[in-house]
Amino acid sequence: MVTTTNWSVVDGATVLKLKQRLRRLPARRRQRSEVVLIGNRGQTIGVGGSSLTGPVWAGLIAIINQARAKAGLPTVGLLGPRIYPLIGTGAFKDITVGSNGAYNAGAGYDLCSGVGSPNVTALIQAFANAPAISAQPISQAIASGGTVVFRAAASGNPAPAYQWFLNGAKITGASGSMFVINGATPADAGVYSCVAANASGSITSTAATLAISATADFGRLSNLSILTDVSAGVPNFTVGTVIGGADTSGSKPLLVRAAGPSLTPLGVSGALMDPKLDFFSGQTVVASNDNWNGDATLAGAFTSVGAFAYASVSSKDAAIFHPALAAGSYTVQVSGVGGATGTVIAELYDATPAGTSTATTPRLTNVSVLKQIGAGSTLTAGFVIGGATAKTVLIRAIGPALGLAPFNISGTMADPQLTLFNGSSVAIAANNDWGGDAQLTMAGARVGAFPIGSVPSKDTILLITLSPGSYTVQVSGVNGTGGLAIVEIYEVP
Repeated sequence: MVTTTNWSVVDGATVLKLKQRLRRLPARRRQRSEVVLIGNRGQTIGVGGSSLTGPVWAGLIAIINQARAKAGLPTVGLLGPRIYPLIGTGAFKDITVGSNGAYNAGAGYDLCSGVGSPNVTALIQAFANAPAISAQPISQAIASGGTVVFRAAASGNPAPAYQWFLNGAKITGASGSMFVINGATPADAGVYSCVAANASGSITSTAATLAISATADFGRLSNLSILTDVSAGVPNFTVGTVIGGADTSGSKPLLVRAAGPSLTPLGVSGALMDPKLDFFSGQTVVASNDNWNGDATLAGAFTSVGAFAYASVSSKDAAIFHPALAAGSYTVQVSGVGGATGTVIAELYDATPAGTSTATTPRLTNVSVLKQIGAGSTLTAGFVIGGATAKTVLIRAIGPALGLAPFNISGTMADPQLTLFNGSSVAIAANNDWGGDAQLTMAGARVGAFPIGSVPSKDTILLITLSPGSYTVQVSGVNGTGGLAIVEIYEVP
């Protein structure tokens, strides 16, 4: 900041000297008022040009950043994109008459007076309340006919309004932080951007490109997993999955695993040392396994799908390989043999041979788990998007809605929250309360998820388009609370 300690009061004689010195300046500098003469302990000091404006603006930006910090906003950053939207507002007084010898002042921006003279109080208020982009939309390449979601987030006071653009043209009705395209066609390809605006200004997001691919190797869920624990109070848990998808036919090879002992070499403490696996179609047990016993067929399936190897042929991990499952709903129940407890991961792998998937090949379209999550504990769900294009997924952590009709379940988690991480364990998205967003309701209906209702609850939902790769979702209760919750991951066609 600029300080003025120990500066004397400028008397009339000094003022006369200042005027005389101003008259001796070149006309251009005099007309632009680029020099300020100040009295300091009886001495007259002249400061002009960038020697004056630089420190003044540095001090002003320091004050602006202080005001933004109090408002919970980041530092102002590059000034140009924030100043120019404020032209014509109370933040600047427009200079419309005068000349600097080379250019004349006029209405709006001009080369004589720029954007005008700042109204410091109004400018600070505008910058402290103006929108700031906190999450940018991401470029995507998706298969023709797929769903794509562009997301942006901005802070500001009041909360900014959003408007999406395609190739610079306003998209009618696209006025939320999330823009969803269902059944994308080549006509939807282009450059998307979002403008966030409030009374204090506006800001435009970075551009995101949408490419539409005709590849047969489109994005799909190829691996689903749940990392949690079994305990004396909750001695088992059930994972549900659905095989199929619109316009698919035939059967699906599937590898199902319950790994406990083999988690220890991976650095997981307190692993379940003897898990048991039961695989159901409806109420019918399709297959069961206690110990995998180093089975060669299972070992080959591990390698073909890229699953981590079990610690040894004698480990008490469990696994099942089914070469041809019909489309439908299935459940996997994991428990500890003899009441054993500890951390375990349940995994489902699409074992379709590489390079043979087509649009009609049945897919893994959903995974879900209903689980009591202890106070201070976290449930982790993992999934892998295979193929060559991005895929949109709907992720839900439902607690409060389970306590309502038609479920009426007691002891549900009152306020679940979720965070999505990429393969590098970097948080890329999060949600606490879903807010009753109509687009989330529509996405839930498209994938066949049970409805939550029209009244916003503290359940959490995330709709997002993701590039091929590995992802994890962590679900816990706000402020460390526990309770019963259902965690779901759906592919969105």
